[in-house]
Amino acid sequence: TWSAGDAVWSMWKPMSGNERVQAMRIQPSLAVRAVIRFRGNAEGAPYYSAADRVVYRGRTYNITAIVDVDDAGEWLELSLTEGEPS
Repeated sequence: TWSAGDAVWSMWKPMSGNERVQAMRIQPSLAVRAVIRFRGNAEGAPYYSAADRVVYRGRTYNITAIVDVDDAGEWLELSLTEGEPS
């Protein structure tokens, strides 16, 4: 079950996109990098994980990696993919 969380400010940057034929259909995929303000749990670890998904403008993205930018606890960089299984 996925639940909607709070709206979060983010800066989006498309990284790459491609198409492939799978089961006689064209399957597009898109890689995006999003930067958001750091949100952590009680231990200071990022609140988000690769088990989560992001919905942006009606499109669903899987989180493939999360990086604490500069290891400063201020910004998180999310590597996201659309069109790929989680």
